[in-house]
Amino acid sequence: MRDFQIGGTLGTAFQLLFGNFGSFVLIGMLAFLPLALWMAAVASPEHTEILGVFGAGWAGIGSSIFATMLFTYIAYGAIVHGAIQSHAGHDAGPGAMLGGAVNTLPAVLAASLMSAVIIIIGYALLLIPGIIFSVMLFVTIPTIIEEGQGPVAALRRSIELTDSYRWPIFWTSVVGGLVTGVLSMVMSLIGNAIVTGGSSPFIEAGLFLIESGLSTAFSGALVAAVYLELREIREGIPDDRIAETFA
Repeated sequence: MRDFQIGGTLGTAFQLLFGNFGSFVLIGMLAFLPLALWMAAVASPEHTEILGVFGAGWAGIGSSIFATMLFTYIAYGAIVHGAIQSHAGHDAGPGAMLGGAVNTLPAVLAASLMSAVIIIIGYALLLIPGIIFSVMLFVTIPTIIEEGQGPVAALRRSIELTDSYRWPIFWTSVVGGLVTGVLSMVMSLIGNAIVTGGSSPFIEAGLFLIESGLSTAFSGALVAAVYLELREIREGIPDDRIAETFA
């Protein structure tokens, strides 16, 4: 088996992102729309009708965060699905992407909850186990969406796929984190420049949506690229045929 190519995987992630830029970023933005609207409404007392949708006080905070978390899982799954399908030359339109994500949402939610518990326990014990568990479970969502695995089977499948390649996956994720960090920094600078000149809370919410959409789009594309790389290395399946394997 060949080595895991960090540079090639990052290149694939950028290729997938820019090849589906509009769809990926739009879906990523929609995931954070509830939270952005709530934040803008809190800063604009005249728009109390928006707060009425979520509720006031802690109820509003909780409902907006819950909606954002739910939509984020849908968006993340949709982007992963769209990235893998796009790499295989299939339609990656928003409808097909969201359809694939919604169909697997219960399994994605269950697996994500189990992953979170495992990772939190790892970080609570020591920092290193938390990092190791994060890398071991890195491709859990793609195995659910593309292979039809159940929550527990998806965790096992991710552990199996990442075995022997966890260091390169870790460094790939570190570089990915730096990319999203730079995106956040750029958007913060733009936001500060606009705020200095005076702006509406809804403009600030729009900038927050763009930043969140870009970060979610790139993160989903990166996870898909890692999954494609691992499948090709371990099973010899060309990454442009992986979407057909479990069709």
